[in-house]
Amino acid sequence: MDMDKWQEKPTLSVPEAAKILGISRSLGFRMVERGELPALRLGMKRLVVPTAAIVRILERAAGV
Repeated sequence: MDMDKWQEKPTLSVPEAAKILGISRSLGFRMVERGELPALRLGMKRLVVPTAAIVRILERAAGV
């Protein structure tokens, strides 16, 4: 994934979202399970994180 282009995608995989947030893949999945990282389930297995949710998390962390 081109790290400069991630905001152009409507959703990200959990590993992609974790990389942007600077956390491990496994922590990303644990945060989804706990409801701390919003995700949508597509089909039986696919989880995606709305890009807008990542932007909001980063803005809150930055105090914007």
